[in-house]
Amino acid sequence: MALRACHTAAMMLRAPICGKKTQIEPYEAGWAWEAVAFICIHEAAGESARLYVELETSPDGLRWTTLVPAQELSTPGVHRIRAEGFGNWLRATLFATGEICVDFYWVLK
Repeated sequence: MALRACHTAAMMLRAPICGKKTQIEPYEAGWAWEAVAFICIHEAAGESARLYVELETSPDGLRWTTLVPAQELSTPGVHRIRAEGFGNWLRATLFATGEICVDFYWVLK
């Protein structure tokens, strides 16, 4: 029986997201069966600050399609978004209303 591989990639650490779309660097993950995006919101400026996270996939790292539609996150702490059935490449697009400081990790299995 083969052991399943698992890998964690830190893509952003304490990165400020504010008012414009931010795309995380594409990550090659074709070997994985499952991807979990972990988003840690450290601080948000104002009670109305919201973070929107959309997961995307690509067969070649050039042309992208939505894998998981934008999810709204607002509370400080760790959040996760799970994805399956993706192509060879993954990336995330983040957009914030207000200023939000975040970490972003891919956990691939």
